[in-house]
Amino acid sequence: MDPVILSLLMTFGPALLSKLFGGKSSGEKAMDKIRALYDPAYRAKLQAQYYQQNLSSPAYSQAQGTIAAGANQSASQIASSLGQTGLTPSGTGAIMSGVIPSMVGHNLAGLRTTAYNAGGTAADQSIEGMVRAILATQGPSQTQQMFGAGTDAFSKFLSQYLTQKGLGVPKTQITRQNPNWAGQIPAPVL
Repeated sequence: MDPVILSLLMTFGPALLSKLFGGKSSGEKAMDKIRALYDPAYRAKLQAQYYQQNLSSPAYSQAQGTIAAGANQSASQIASSLGQTGLTPSGTGAIMSGVIPSMVGHNLAGLRTTAYNAGGTAADQSIEGMVRAILATQGPSQTQQMFGAGTDAFSKFLSQYLTQKGLGVPKTQITRQNPNWAGQIPAPVL
């Protein structure tokens, strides 16, 4: 068998075989993980987790208490004002007393919306962090490493082989101590 072909097989064979029988490369596996992270269903699940965390947080409970306290204060101020003006038994009094529960509901809905949106932001940041972590761990795949090593080994063999056959360019010593180096470079073959 021709030594060049034999050398090629020995040099690049492991890289080719690892690709054929090794399954997915590390880069392909990383891309699969990243695709799974960007799946809308995964993001929705993560957002729901963060939303539930927000709802059970002390800050959320404190905000609910602030809304309730504000509603009680507003209700007592309206009742006092209506009593002073004599409008308590009127239709205006009935309408004004129904405004407070509506304000409370509106403020609580806004609080839940804020908690939900914050959960979405936290989910996006978490996903981006996981993607950055996956990408930071990527290096050359096993196939790329074997191919690089094979290329290095084959280039040395090819250089020797071509020099033995008289096709290679002999190496010359070019140094600063040798001012006549120009005459040592072989002329190109046309």
